[in-house]
Amino acid sequence: MDLIAKMASPRRKRFLAGSAAVSALMATAGAAFAQGAEVSEIVVTAQKREQSIMDVGVAVTALSGEQLRDQGLQNFAAVADQVPNFTVSLARGAIPDFNIRGVSGDANLSRLNESSVAVYVDDVYLGDETALAGQTFDVQRVEVLRGPQGTLFGRNTTGGLVHYISSRPTAEPTGYGNAQYGSDNWVVLEGAVSGPLSDKVRGRLAGKWNRHDGHRENINKTPGADQKLGAENTWGVRGTLEVDVADNVLMTLIGSYSKGDGEAVPGNSYGALRPDGSRNPADWPNAFCSLGQTLDAKCVSTFSPLGPITSRKAGQGNTELSGEDLELRQEFYSLTAKFEVDLDWATLTSVTNYSHNDFHYEIDGDNGLHTAEFGPGIVQYVSLDNTAKQLSQEVRLNGSTETFDWVTGLYFYTDDKSYQKLDTLVLPTSRLTLNDAGVETKSYAMFGQINAHISDEVSLVAGVRYNKESRELTRGIYANLSTGEVQNVRAALPESKLDTRDLTGKFGVEWAPGDNHLWYASYSRGAKSGGFNATWNPGTLQANVNLTGPVGQETLDAFEIGGKHQLLGNKLRVSGAAFLYLYQGKQQSVTSFNPQTLVASSVFINSGDAEMRGAELEIAYTPNKRWDFTLGGGLLDTKIVDSNVVVRDHRAPVLGIPLKGLELTQAPKWTANAVVAHHLPLGGAGTLTLQSEANARSKIHYSITNHPLAMDEVKLVVNFRVMWRSQDERFSAQAFVTNAFNRKYLLLNRDAVFGNFGANNSFEGEPRLWGVKFGATF
Repeated sequence: MDLIAKMASPRRKRFLAGSAAVSALMATAGAAFAQGAEVSEIVVTAQKREQSIMDVGVAVTALSGEQLRDQGLQNFAAVADQVPNFTVSLARGAIPDFNIRGVSGDANLSRLNESSVAVYVDDVYLGDETALAGQTFDVQRVEVLRGPQGTLFGRNTTGGLVHYISSRPTAEPTGYGNAQYGSDNWVVLEGAVSGPLSDKVRGRLAGKWNRHDGHRENINKTPGADQKLGAENTWGVRGTLEVDVADNVLMTLIGSYSKGDGEAVPGNSYGALRPDGSRNPADWPNAFCSLGQTLDAKCVSTFSPLGPITSRKAGQGNTELSGEDLELRQEFYSLTAKFEVDLDWATLTSVTNYSHNDFHYEIDGDNGLHTAEFGPGIVQYVSLDNTAKQLSQEVRLNGSTETFDWVTGLYFYTDDKSYQKLDTLVLPTSRLTLNDAGVETKSYAMFGQINAHISDEVSLVAGVRYNKESRELTRGIYANLSTGEVQNVRAALPESKLDTRDLTGKFGVEWAPGDNHLWYASYSRGAKSGGFNATWNPGTLQANVNLTGPVGQETLDAFEIGGKHQLLGNKLRVSGAAFLYLYQGKQQSVTSFNPQTLVASSVFINSGDAEMRGAELEIAYTPNKRWDFTLGGGLLDTKIVDSNVVVRDHRAPVLGIPLKGLELTQAPKWTANAVVAHHLPLGGAGTLTLQSEANARSKIHYSITNHPLAMDEVKLVVNFRVMWRSQDERFSAQAFVTNAFNRKYLLLNRDAVFGNFGANNSFEGEPRLWGVKFGATF
């Protein structure tokens, strides 16, 4: 408890005190509010069994399938907007990078390493989260678990996890269909049919198609360059069969397939040098603009005479390439067999899965530094291919008595990942290079957790997981195809295999003084696998060997206290948590500038130890049948407390920037989200709902060196919807506008080219979009 007390800075003490005051005030004011409405009950599987969210001593946010469809939460970032202390960036405009409570995914550009935030679909861990891109449809709910989940979910859940649970087949014939049209010829079709196929077999078939011409506007007028950027054309289908094999045996078979053929979102290289600034690297620390001036396009780069960006607006991009040169293709299929056996004294569950994911994308490596009006500056194309094949098997036993709830199980996982990068530099010098690498993983685990009810109000929670894992770099080639030079980096490595054994777990206490109240305190430990860096650069074989690693695993010790309450006759649900994280061996991609070659390169390393402190509050309030309020907020403070890593950039090209004392990346000091809905009954004509949604965050770092230009300003995005639902709830319609005020914000702002060209590398978020949607159920 001393550690928990240590984390309570004055600001967080005020936050927790305010939360308690709000709860007390609401509890004493219940009689003053109208009756007849309640916040809906939420069932989650955060502890590998179905429970009310009010009975789970874990910080978990659950979004229903209806919320996902009504609010258009069709991608990772949209879901994160509804969860405190959860952010998503998009590396290179295509690859999602999750961050929960300051723990960033950072799986590295090669995708050979897993994220620190796990993604699950229907009890199946996905080793590459890009596989989820075409699978977010016909969802029963999404659960976001914050904090290490090393006991029940295992490795690579240091920050937490996101779990998509698909809708199940129904015993009666049912179905639905939705059609949407909007900005840039945006068409979304989604539907499902479900029902019995025989007395003992039920089936469900669902699918979705999502396409548009591109939501970004190209400011580059080079002939042949598309003026609409980031087009999408993705479709997916999922079939589910439930078979009553016996009175006590249920078999569920799930097959899913998705395919995408769109475009990667290009970035912008905003000049960062003052117009009167020196181009001499020795003078650069004093020659750069502020963040505001840079993002307002008031500054220049070393290529400014060749056509700088002179203005900025929401959703813009800058590329001389056509859509065919910015391909983003994906193909994913997955087969899952699940058996559930009721043994009277326990439930035996077996989940077997095989998944295959191919991901290919092409990017503009120079982000528009080449322009038609002013001639070529830098011309660079990059093509990347990733393939991931995985097989997993979990067997677990769940049981309950009057005294104990328990779960125990065995888990096996193996994958084979490959990565290829073809980098074509046309100007100022011609060069064609190839990176080719592969990693194989085998992981075995046994786990167990018990909830012991030592009284009617108090329970103790204890869990442990033992994991044995091996990861091997099976292939590693760097080739300069222009000169014929080939480096076998894998063969030159002194160590190409990582063998680890981890003991992770959880201990906690829960106090439930009433049916609608829960307090909890817990300690948990999480671990993330070690990895390899395969983003090799031009240079000597020994230099690339040094870049490769292996990189050791990271671990996190988490201390958390929290509470959940339903008040005012179940009209109000309040949940909050405060936490302290002790982070060891934080894995991090670091960009370092070489003042001799004027080249910035990226390396994947263990950057040091860190501490994170924070607090969260979530409120769901339904005072009557006319109103619904959902509010959430998070506070976060991060710091690297121990590191011997020094990174060179233009601020300190010789001595470098020590990482010790700096903040972690993608960890804003505060986040906030809100949904307000007002329902207007129309008698027999149904119900009209006026809804607004908002999400905000503070300034955010995208560089581990906390570079003042590799950041983004405060973000605030507001959406508006008008929704109608018929009295029998069979038909619905809505009109919406997202980012209604067309606010500018960044998905990523990298410092990779500050040293090279005096410019940053940023990717804009979506501009204002509109749409109409119609739905029917039967």
